[in-house]
Parts: sequence; C-alpha cells; structure tokens
Amino acid sequence: MTLKIGSFESERLLMEVRREHHANELYEHFLDKDLYHYIRWDVPESREWLAEGFKESESQIAPNGKDLWLGWVAREKETGRPVGVF
Repeated sequence: MTLKIGSFESERLLMEVRREHHANELYEHFLDKDLYHYIRWDVPESREWLAEGFKESESQIAPNGKDLWLGWVAREKETGRPVGVF
C-alpha cells in the first residue's frame, strides 16, 4: 500500500502532515498534563522521543501495512502559529 497525502487549507488554517521536525515546535505543548486525562498516552520524555514518534508515522501506513496513520498539524495562516494536532 502506498499513500502520500500533502497539506490542505481552509480560509483560516493550513493543515500540514505531521512530520518529525514538528516535534521541536510542539514539544512544550505536549508537556501539559491536562492533555492526558482522556487519552492513554504519557507525557513525552524528551523532544527526541516525540520526534521519533512523529517520524514513525511519517509513512502514513501502520507497520502491519493495513492501517492508515494520518497525523496533522493545524496552523493559523495569518500568523503561522500551530493551533492543533490531529
């Protein structure tokens, strides 16, 4: 299975495929313990740890070859500031 999805945008937002390099910019946001009340993830150990997780999903295909892994970073077009991860 081969899948390559790029970015897309709305009037206000640019949605980028989440990549390894996004970890540097997003790491501080992932340290907020309140994010983990309803999801079973742990607070990232380091920027490098988060970057490695992002890198693993860059192929957009799970290791079993059957599932799609789509991760996105949403940015405000006007400021370029990240406003969400999906």
